[in-house]
Amino acid sequence: MEFEEFMESYADKCCANHTGSAGKMEVDAAVEMFSRLEELHNIRYSSYVGDGDSKTFKDIVESQPYGEDCIVVKKECVGHVQKRMGVRLRKLKKETKGLGGKGKLTAKLIDELSVFYGLAIRRNSNSAENMKKAIWATLKHKVLIASYIAASIFNDGYGSILKMLHVLNVIIGPNAVATCADLDETRISIADARSYEASKEGRIHRRELRSAAEEAFCEEEDSFYEARMAD
Repeated sequence: MEFEEFMESYADKCCANHTGSAGKMEVDAAVEMFSRLEELHNIRYSSYVGDGDSKTFKDIVESQPYGEDCIVVKKECVGHVQKRMGVRLRKLKKETKGLGGKGKLTAKLIDELSVFYGLAIRRNSNSAENMKKAIWATLKHKVLIASYIAASIFNDGYGSILKMLHVLNVIIGPNAVATCADLDETRISIADARSYEASKEGRIHRRELRSAAEEAFCEEEDSFYEARMAD
């Protein structure tokens, strides 16, 4: 009752010009904007920039705001296309066990791939073929860099990273040098330990330990059979 009384008193002041859902209001507003533009400003919108939602564009095309001779075309918003790439990669990472983690498909790598994906589209908007090549080049480039760094560390240690930075004119401080030295020392220690375990000396050493353990066990067992132990 109170609402009805309010509406009666407010009806003359209300500026609402749409009846329906909020989504339909957006569609109707876009159609009206396209339709009245030529009359008000003597210009036409030849393109519609969308974010993947085709409902608004569909209604604009069906309304034929400028007649059959001028068809409005849709252009995808690269920002939204780029965003969808990131969304799909994150979904793939979540659904695929073992795909994420250090050295794999990390959140940082997903962000980088999304940015490069967007750049490839923007820089080759006039050629689908060049766009495709640029997108694949991004992936190959990232894989190539990762492979080169991994091979360099394996062959020459973390000091090779410092050489790369030097080539790029990056100033290398003492902390970076010390960190790489520590990492290399740890890496070598682990490699030596693994090598030793797998070597002949390692097998002999393990055999000696087993023999010593067996002898100790036998000596302990023999003590139970000394005189009068059974009484």
